[in-house]
Amino acid sequence: MKTILTLFCLFFLTYAASAQTTAVTYEEIKLTGIGSISIPSIMELQSGVYKEFSDKFSKELDFDVSGVIIYQQAGLNDIFKKLKKSDTYSRLMIKETSGKAGEYRSLNSKLVLTPRELRLLDTQSKNELTNQFQSAGIGMKLIRWDGVSVNKISGSDVLKTAYLRQLNDNPAVYVELYYIENYDRQYTLTISYREEDAPIWKDTLNKTKDSFKITNIRKPATKRKR
Repeated sequence: MKTILTLFCLFFLTYAASAQTTAVTYEEIKLTGIGSISIPSIMELQSGVYKEFSDKFSKELDFDVSGVIIYQQAGLNDIFKKLKKSDTYSRLMIKETSGKAGEYRSLNSKLVLTPRELRLLDTQSKNELTNQFQSAGIGMKLIRWDGVSVNKISGSDVLKTAYLRQLNDNPAVYVELYYIENYDRQYTLTISYREEDAPIWKDTLNKTKDSFKITNIRKPATKRKR
């Protein structure tokens, strides 16, 4: 019995050490009509039964994600089939919003906001998010507001919103949204993970965020000379 217990302990320690030291690799994924992004090996594309459930649930909350590209912690698609609970949570979402020509800034143009404009935008964004949570009526609440700021992704100026939210008594989730304008469309890149799982996801998702490249650069049509 002692020998079996010893072997079990050795196996457990070896497995745990292996799990902690497994290197995360990245695969460059082509995004049709957009560009590319590098996805970590510990994430998967949301698909199958779980995607159907997620799409339906989101629509009921008046947040349609049916056309959104969603990556999640690896294994969740299979876990959902077996009705098991995942031991972590993460999401990477890419949403494209189409507009009119010139409705958004050009991709490589500089984003300039005065301190007053940034404060007004910050207040407006926080109020909209708070109202959205309250109207959903599912127990979602804003725990911390980290505000709106100007950042860069692949050399382009983007707006960033960050906050901490919580659904009922579930673990708090940290969220970052990046708004990337491209002349006649806008991309919203959303990163989220449980705050307690930051050691797993923070650096990994930052690398993925920084890898996001837009190759379909939109600009005014060139007038032909007569």
